[in-house]
Amino acid sequence: MWSHLKHSAGIYFITREKSNSAATISSANLIDPTDPRNEGIESEHFVSPSYGEALRRITYTDPADGTTYVYLTNEMKIPAYQLVVIYKQRWDIEKSSTSSRARWRRGNPGRVRRAQSATTRSSSASRTTSACSWNLK
Repeated sequence: MWSHLKHSAGIYFITREKSNSAATISSANLIDPTDPRNEGIESEHFVSPSYGEALRRITYTDPADGTTYVYLTNEMKIPAYQLVVIYKQRWDIEKSSTSSRARWRRGNPGRVRRAQSATTRSSSASRTTSACSWNLK
């Protein structure tokens, strides 16, 4: 129900697939290998998770270093190559933000202790995730 509400409100996500995912492929490979924009994208399938609505699984191998990434998203209209770029840009921002926070903490040790104690009291629901969400409406 929650995923249906998000989807109907125009809220979409992209995240890395976990190694223990139980999603099963429910379509043929949707990638056009002749399109140069799809460089590095090995496959794109619709998958059926054990619960909820169908998702897209995009398998991408970074041409620069050969690392393979598998993404899941509920966005069905944006081309796969654009979703890969969106995730990479979002992840670069996350890494930069984490690095900036670490540098700031080294310069303000008193504030770090207060921030850590506040984090300890916060619930696990407020922790950051590595998923990317956006509203397309």
